[in-house]
Amino acid sequence: MQPEQSKNAGADAESISPRLPSSFVLIKGETVDGKKFRPSDWCDRLHSTLRALDAEEYEECAEHVHLVNSDRGRGVLVAGVLEEINPVLFQFFMNFVKNNNLAAVSYTKESWENLKNNGGK
Repeated sequence: MQPEQSKNAGADAESISPRLPSSFVLIKGETVDGKKFRPSDWCDRLHSTLRALDAEEYEECAEHVHLVNSDRGRGVLVAGVLEEINPVLFQFFMNFVKNNNLAAVSYTKESWENLKNNGGK
């Protein structure tokens, strides 16, 4: 999965890797049982919760939450630094994962690079 540059465009793996945060959680569009999570626009809805923040909070937090695309579906990438910047928002995302039984994986930039270099295995 790759972070989206805009709502409709995705970046390729080579261009996004240098911009990855040092640690992040990738919330996948599937449950831990492997079932596709519905509704299909769930990640847009989740990402839109940022709009509830005031302007200053939005500026601080928006760069740390990204929509992602892959051939396996869409997801949301949440930078680990968000836990320090806005613990309540970070916990909201983690509670969403727990409450909806979603698959989520924690990565460091290095583990993501290793995964990418080994063909996702």
